[in-house]
Amino acid sequence: MGEDVFWREAQELLQSKWLRSGEAQRQAKELLRPMSDWLSEHLGYRVLFIERPTKKHWRLIEKADELRGKYPIRTPEQVVSEVRDLAGGRFLVLTLTDVKLVLRSLLQFEKETQGITLVGPPRDFSSTPRPGGFRGITQALDMLLSDGTSYPYELQIMTFLQHEWDQVQHRFYEIDRMPLLHPNRVELAGRFEQLSEELHRAQQVIDQLAMDLSLRR
Repeated sequence: MGEDVFWREAQELLQSKWLRSGEAQRQAKELLRPMSDWLSEHLGYRVLFIERPTKKHWRLIEKADELRGKYPIRTPEQVVSEVRDLAGGRFLVLTLTDVKLVLRSLLQFEKETQGITLVGPPRDFSSTPRPGGFRGITQALDMLLSDGTSYPYELQIMTFLQHEWDQVQHRFYEIDRMPLLHPNRVELAGRFEQLSEELHRAQQVIDQLAMDLSLRR
């Protein structure tokens, strides 16, 4: 298959997939909000579930291009099927201990809830971050849509501190990866990985404070 034909088909598939992301977000909100309410009651504070903005169409093409370079013999359908993080959301909790609790609860929640399926094992970046410094746990899901098809969804479980830091880091990340718009850019990943270590130490202090408070009750 020629490159022109490949990318014409791939872009049509990506566009169709992107247009369906809204339904996946609504389905996730309907299914996962009750879980956040249960967690809030169990933990004694408000656990937040927030939607993650859907990726821009140009970013999806970029991800497909990365996959095309990695797997040159794959068809457009196979490449597009690997682009899984169009839709997504986050659970936000106070401590690293609670992050683990949410993950265990999710495993039980899946058994009791129709329309949501866990895909593969979780990826834990709490202690060892992703390149660039992201920390948290990510879990791939499939959401059952109204037409009976499944749609990929990425759930992230993070502390409030990890989330707020990620909001700042991600803006720098977007600048750093667009050299044509920012010709005088600097490599930020290494610096943010160092900052991420400081963040993790601060989070561990917060965990210890939470444990001390719980012991005093």
